[in-house]
Parts: sequence; C-alpha cells; structure tokens
Amino acid sequence: GDDSTYIEAGYKYSKNFFGYHYTYNAPLYPIFLSLPISFLGINLPLLKITSVLFTLLQIVFLFRAFYQRLPSLVLFPSLFIIAVNTQFAYYASQTYNEAFFCFFQALFFYVVFLLTDNIQAHGNNLRATWKYWLLLGAVSFLLSISKNVAVLGVASLVVFFLLRGNYFAILLTAASYLFFRVPYELFQYYVWGVKSQYQSQSSQ
Repeated sequence: GDDSTYIEAGYKYSKNFFGYHYTYNAPLYPIFLSLPISFLGINLPLLKITSVLFTLLQIVFLFRAFYQRLPSLVLFPSLFIIAVNTQFAYYASQTYNEAFFCFFQALFFYVVFLLTDNIQAHGNNLRATWKYWLLLGAVSFLLSISKNVAVLGVASLVVFFLLRGNYFAILLTAASYLFFRVPYELFQYYVWGVKSQYQSQSSQ
C-alpha cells in the first residue's frame, strides 16, 4: 500500500533526485524519507521512529499553538486523547504520511497564531510582521506538498481575513504562499517535467 510506495519513492529520490518525481500524491514525505535512506539505506525501524517523533512534535506544537487560547480543561484532555488514541498510535508506528502531515498541520496552527498575534499588535505594518508572513508562506507551502488537500489551509486563512475585513492580509496570505509555490512549480516543470502535482494525481 501507501507505506511501501512512500519508501520506494524515497529510495528512488535518494538515488536520482533530479531524475525522479513522485506523482501518485503529494511528494514531500517521500522527499523527506530520501534523507535517512541516503545515509542508512532502507532501515525500517529508523523510518518508523521518525513517525513517532513527528507524532510527538505534533503534540508539542498543538500545545504551543493553543496554550492560553483554550481552557486547560479542554486543551490537556485533548492532547491526552491524541497521545493515547489507537489511531494516532497506529500512524506513529507506520511509514504512512499521516504522522508527518499532522506535525505540519500543528505547526501551521502555531504559525497562524503567531502571525495573528502580531497583526493584532502591529496592524498591517509589514515592517513589523514580514518575517511572520514569510514563515506562514513556507509552512503553508510545505503543508500543501505533504497532502494535496492541505492547500485548503491557505483558502481557510483567506476566508478568516475576509470575515475580518482585512483585505491587505488576504493579499499577503496569497503572496506569501505563492512566493514559495511558484519557484517549486517552475522547478517541477523544468527539472522533473511535471506540470502540476494536482494535475498529475488527478490524471492517475
């Protein structure tokens, strides 16, 4: 299934990064797997341990994102449920990309709250908030190439700022994402010969 496909793709990336492109679904996880595979080969226990680490990091960043935003009676039981939930434990023991994706999802929440806190403090002063917009663009981009559906994270931010009437923030949300996405799409097209990850998956 997907777990062996990810490992196989990671192996191919490790052998020929510029000559191979994973098109079955979002490519970031196989690209990540190519790093430990490059140094240690297909070491299944090590690859599974990375899923454990991503699950732990998910809990850490969910805590950092929602601490003092949710009541403790909501936050800590929620984190406890994630920590002991059998489905999360299952993904933590596999080489599916769910643990990897959940980490980036938690990181996305953390970065969004960093940004909105700074917008609240400084308004649309780009000089004071530019690094948070850049961070948002990077995390949004990485999230979107860890699972294709995660591009909706950017869309949800657009709606969020639209409801608050902050049209400048909508522009910056799109611009920060495209700042990373456009070079990636150009790289895909000119190096890997792939028009779009979404087009590749939908055609299959």
